[in-house]
Amino acid sequence: MDRDINIVFDLSGSMAELGKIRILKSLAARLMPLVSRHGNVVHFWGWREAVTPLKGPRDMVLATNNSQGLIDFIEDNGFGGKYLLLSDGLWAVEITDQIKQQVTATRSCLVAVAIGADANTWSLSQISHGQTMYSSADIVTAVQSLCCADMEVSS
Repeated sequence: MDRDINIVFDLSGSMAELGKIRILKSLAARLMPLVSRHGNVVHFWGWREAVTPLKGPRDMVLATNNSQGLIDFIEDNGFGGKYLLLSDGLWAVEITDQIKQQVTATRSCLVAVAIGADANTWSLSQISHGQTMYSSADIVTAVQSLCCADMEVSS
């Protein structure tokens, strides 16, 4: 299970702005071979009300987002999960704190990739492993960081 990578796409309403959904779909097509090259099993998820499986880019339908859905997903996956979150990070500060607490409590590793020019890089860096957030242009580096990360989450 420690070779599994959970790629979570933020499909909230704010992702409809500034062409972000096109960026997500483009990155989705690049991610499967990129992550699989490291010998990892890849799972694609969409974060709407809850976090649900995605079969591919065509399943990327925007909807209202519920922050508790991501928190529950991390908790349900248990100890030591690996997550690549592609998001604009446009949520309230308390959500950032809750996500960070859940990642820490489950000793998981979450790497955040900022999508869109309006992305809240502060929120994304706060929840990301080592407080390092990546731009979508740096997706290769983000994947390498996640694939090679030890499971110690920085405070």
